[in-house]
Amino acid sequence: MKVEKKRPVPSPESARPTPGPWTLEYDGSVVIGGQISVGPDSCGPDDVSREERKANCRLIAAAPELLTVCREALDGLVLQRDLVFSAAHVGGVVHDADDQALLKRYDALITACNAAIAKATGGVA
Repeated sequence: MKVEKKRPVPSPESARPTPGPWTLEYDGSVVIGGQISVGPDSCGPDDVSREERKANCRLIAAAPELLTVCREALDGLVLQRDLVFSAAHVGGVVHDADDQALLKRYDALITACNAAIAKATGGVA
């Protein structure tokens, strides 16, 4: 089985969020750039509880850090995958089943990170 190297899809530079910090107020409101941007009353459909809406606001407030960590993790995953591939391949083919499984896992994680980054930045996965 031949396993090819994969590189991350670059994120489009045109998709830039409002600079932080993005913070969460005690009432569940998300503050972006010093102004309340999203309150718990607007963080979900009418039929969900206020607590669920606050949870949605927490996720929104954490989005910039999550995107940064996802990008950093992607860089590390690609580096590790390349190291495993370099050590495991013979003539471009990885024969060991454990190495193949590990490379497939790296590929799945790299694909998932690329998709999440593309979703967050408006890019194409």
